[in-house]
Amino acid sequence: MKKMITNVKIPAIFEDVTEYTDDIINTLLDYYDFLALNSEDLQIDEVSLLKNLEELRERYNELTIKYSKLRKAYGVLFFENSELFRRNSMLALKLSKIQSKLNKMERQEGKNSKDLDFDLEKKKIKRFYNRYLAKKDTE
Repeated sequence: MKKMITNVKIPAIFEDVTEYTDDIINTLLDYYDFLALNSEDLQIDEVSLLKNLEELRERYNELTIKYSKLRKAYGVLFFENSELFRRNSMLALKLSKIQSKLNKMERQEGKNSKDLDFDLEKKKIKRFYNRYLAKKDTE
């Protein structure tokens, strides 16, 4: 079961986008309010103006919903990324332990092979010495 992270630090780019969008929409709302107040003087159709204002508010609500979804998606990605980082760290630790065991086995194998080489040399020397003694006894 995935936990949802509620206190996610949102990157500055998201904050900039929302501030920018809010500024544009607020400016347009102010502009439409101004036009609505002065529609008679400017000879603007108030019905179409109100319709445009309503469309603008709907668009603003859509953008707000999209932004909240984007923020949620970022939170989920942040959680998944931290989970992957944790798993990666665990795998790196396991790999390190395995590498350590392999190195230890190689060192042990190296000792064993050196011991085997030493034992072979020792046997050769003994055979040589025994032959030498056998030749000496026969002479």
